[in-house]
Amino acid sequence: QQRDKDQQKQSTQARQDQRQDQRQDQRQDARQDQHQQGGNHGRIADRDYQAHFSRAHSFTVRTVVTTTRIVPNQTRFVYGGYNFVFLEPWPAGWALTDDCYIDYIDGEYVLIDLAHPGMQITLEIVG
Repeated sequence: QQRDKDQQKQSTQARQDQRQDQRQDQRQDARQDQHQQGGNHGRIADRDYQAHFSRAHSFTVRTVVTTTRIVPNQTRFVYGGYNFVFLEPWPAGWALTDDCYIDYIDGEYVLIDLAHPGMQITLEIVG
């Protein structure tokens, strides 16, 4: 009787593990789909992403932003043929002359400063 309970527990655990693995696979597929579709905020075509975005394609923000003050949800810039808006304030310590790049992480486009790689600013693609 104890053996039956142990087998039932193992079987239940195996089904739960399988469901968890399936959910993880579904989340991974959803993240990949979001990149291809641009999530909820816009889309960067794969060929454009490869040509202009990610760490291999850095730029200074000063070359694309015409203001000296970054205002969340207002300050916009054009890069790689796409219009972006900053969703967060400019971090203390970042300079507009720092080398930065745009990447796609966890379903969001973000600006990453090469001098401060542990921080990022969320961006949104706008019309």
